[in-house]
Amino acid sequence: MKETNEDMEKSDKLFENQMQGIEEQYKGSLKLVSDLQRENEEHEFITRLLEEWQPGHKFNKMAMVILSAVDVITILAFIWRKVPTVKSRTYQLTKKQLVKQATQLTNEKRDTVMKISHLNKKIEEQESQLTRLKIRVLSTQRKNKELKQDGPGGGWLA
Repeated sequence: MKETNEDMEKSDKLFENQMQGIEEQYKGSLKLVSDLQRENEEHEFITRLLEEWQPGHKFNKMAMVILSAVDVITILAFIWRKVPTVKSRTYQLTKKQLVKQATQLTNEKRDTVMKISHLNKKIEEQESQLTRLKIRVLSTQRKNKELKQDGPGGGWLA
């Protein structure tokens, strides 16, 4: 019984393989038939076309010249539209840079003016302190002269 079951399984597998092969051949022949039918339809379509539209060695030079001229005009129009925008962008960029630099220079000028005014105030303070010191030195010198003129025994120590 075992051998018959194994034989049956082998024969089933063999049958399935044969069926798959037949199916693939059938699909291939269907594809071949459809390809031939399509070629026939294409040939019939081309033969029905007007003589001017049929493929061949006819070359229309005027059409090529017109197409080339249209291409050149299109390229020139594209360049003509793009170049000014690029220039304006560079001008805007430089304008922005100039505004930034002007702002920076204005800020630096303001800071410098503030520093100068601060230094001028310090100079005035130092000058006023110098004049006070000069007055003090002069008064001290006068007092010294007076003390010297009063003599050694005179004065507040005596």
